[in-house]
Amino acid sequence: MGAVLRVTRRCVADDLGLPIEHASRDAQHYMREHVAVRTFVELREHAPDVGERVKGVNPYGGIVSLHVGSGRGATYYDAEEDVVWLLAYSATHATHERRDVYQKFMALGERDELLPTQEDYETLETISSVAILDAFEEQCLRAVNEARADPGHTSSSVVLLRNGQRSGIVALVDIHVIEDGSAEQGWVAFTFSPDTRLGPSQVLDLLDAVLPEGAEPEHAADLHGRPLHHNEVAFTWVVYASTDTSPTE
Repeated sequence: MGAVLRVTRRCVADDLGLPIEHASRDAQHYMREHVAVRTFVELREHAPDVGERVKGVNPYGGIVSLHVGSGRGATYYDAEEDVVWLLAYSATHATHERRDVYQKFMALGERDELLPTQEDYETLETISSVAILDAFEEQCLRAVNEARADPGHTSSSVVLLRNGQRSGIVALVDIHVIEDGSAEQGWVAFTFSPDTRLGPSQVLDLLDAVLPEGAEPEHAADLHGRPLHHNEVAFTWVVYASTDTSPTE
């Protein structure tokens, strides 16, 4: 498993133009939203401090250049926390010109705005709403895939979210899938822990991302015939096998 990959709050908002909430998420979860984040994840996940050393900034030798096409980013690996930070990015690489990205890195360093702040580090230990959704989607996708691989049997999972050295249950998940070759029907039931900040309406949106293509989840009154507990919420979906109607040669 590679290092944690994060983008500083300043870089998220000022350089990438993305919602500030992304600063509390691991970069893998929004890498599709910007080429710099995608390149950052691809190149730094297993090589956290590899790259050309950026000159004129502190700590010298600790900040390395990230090549993003013709643009450049600056990254910093904190080995103690095992986290790599994307500190800054610009698409303008014009050597020896004031608008050059490396001039920007030096200017940020001089203003003490390049390195991650205390607030940035606090996001590593804080469970935000978007972090909950990320973890929930990741683990629910795994649970759904396991259930689809074993149709006719109920798959039960405990979805956990880690906060520093502590773990807390976000939800208990029961999934049941049946199929007859032409269609698949599934049920999923969630039991939320009392202190979770994840609600049924958010889960319905999230299921669109983890269920098979074409599935449209709806609220269910039971889990494949099993009555629901008072604190459970359930959804069901049906997806039909695609039929190829294109003419044959």
